[in-house]
Amino acid sequence: MILYHTSTLEIRKPDLLHSRPRLDFGKACRKGLPHKDYDIIEGGIADDQVFDTVDLYFSGIYTREQALDQLQFKKPNHQICITSQETLDKYLHFQSSKKL
Repeated sequence: MILYHTSTLEIRKPDLLHSRPRLDFGKACRKGLPHKDYDIIEGGIADDQVFDTVDLYFSGIYTREQALDQLQFKKPNHQICITSQETLDKYLHFQSSKKL
């Protein structure tokens, strides 16, 4: 798998120490079953359009049907979250960067 990261900075070696909490290569809170932590968490996430639709529904601007109609056409976004530096170092390797 190739990871593309858009930034004004070249990040050759991402680390959890300097990342924003719960974002990018961030310090994600470890989630899991009791007594069990996970180093890699995969799953769907909501984008800004989904949040906007939900906000419009809770604001009373969209009816339930309008919100569901909007949401049914949204393609789910997939996220892979790495929560430990050891796993990050093992699986994520810098290949190149391009200045646009």
